[in-house]
Amino acid sequence: MAFSIRKPPLVGFAMIVVAVGISFQFSFAANATNAGSYAARKIAPQVMSDLSRDKNASVVIFLTDQAHVSAAVSITDRDARGWFVYNTLTRHSEVTQSDLRRFLRSRGIEFTSFWAANMIVATMDAHTIESIATRKDVARIDSN
Repeated sequence: MAFSIRKPPLVGFAMIVVAVGISFQFSFAANATNAGSYAARKIAPQVMSDLSRDKNASVVIFLTDQAHVSAAVSITDRDARGWFVYNTLTRHSEVTQSDLRRFLRSRGIEFTSFWAANMIVATMDAHTIESIATRKDVARIDSN
């Protein structure tokens, strides 16, 4: 019986999303001066605007720790390269998102996890958003 290896979907897209996420992460981190203002700066102005209209806001939470997939460049086989990127990103997101997922579950907040950019999408109130912004594993919180 012959087995075929399929390339994981969206691997090229995943690499682009990771690169963009990392560049945004560095631009936000560079502006931090102290812990309080750092947490506030993690929250995009649009999120605060959304919260001024509604009790809850749908947000995208980008995690600080992004997977490194630069080694994929040296893998010449397309399938192997695709699986390397996919496996690296999914394993990394499982590990780095576990504490935040546990936090959200403990508060009964439903969420969707994404491995390509190591992010979580959820709808929550201002207090929870502000609490999440203080976490070191969170790079920024954008409006969804």
